Parts: sequence; structure tokens; C-alpha cells
Amino acid sequence: MLCCFDRFFTSVHLLETLNFAALGTCLSNRKNVPIMKEKLQRGQSIFRCTNSGLLCMKWQDTKEVILMSNCHNPDLTTVSKKSKTGERQPIECPEAISFYRQKMGGVDRADQLVGLYGHDRKREETSEATKDNLPGM
Repeated sequence: MLCCFDRFFTSVHLLETLNFAALGTCLSNRKNVPIMKEKLQRGQSIFRCTNSGLLCMKWQDTKEVILMSNCHNPDLTTVSKKSKTGERQPIECPEAISFYRQKMGGVDRADQLVGLYGHDRKREETSEATKDNLPGM
């Protein structure tokens, strides 16, 4: 069994305490995440390991992707990505990220789906005329 998490749930403590294979994208400012300040070009990646053996990787796509895994190696693979012109180009990425994309249907799919809902609409302010007509106002 293998569990995949998005960045909201993934933490070093979670992946170290699970008794089964797991991986997930992560926020760079989470507690105990190895510092990876290097600026990367598209397709480049770096790997860090925690004291307990948890693998953390940073890969530069259009945006940076930070992923942690307790079951993968720091191996690279080639995937095809759509460029700005619409054509597919081969690009190197860590095997763990390729695996995550296959299982989750993309990186941070939940964040993409949240954009479909209007939860962040501003509510209309009650006008002064309406407040005057309300009892107790």
C-alpha cells in the first residue's frame, strides 16, 4: 500500500511515523524540511535527506515542486511536458514526482480544483439604509 498526500497534509513527522510507503508535495516552510534555497532552471532538481532517511527533493517545472518520500530513491526519469507553444517536450524529473503525477493526476490537484468554486467572493456590505430598517441596529 502506498499513500499520496498533497501539500496541505504532508509533513516530515507524518512520513517518518507511517508504517507504510508514502509520498507527497510539501511546503518549503514546514517544520524540519531540509533547506533548499538553490535557484533552479526548468528540469533541474536537487535532493536532500533528513536524519531519519526521508528523501526530500526540489524540482523546477514552471514553478518549484517540493516532494518528500519515504520509499523512493533519488533517480531521474524523462517525462513529456507541454511547452508554452503547445508542443510536447521531454524533460527530466525525479522518479518520485513522475510517480506522484500518475497517481494524483497532477501536482496539487486539490489546489487546482479549489479554483473552480467561488468561496473567495467578497460578500456585499449592508448599506446604511438597510441597517436603519433592521431592529436593534
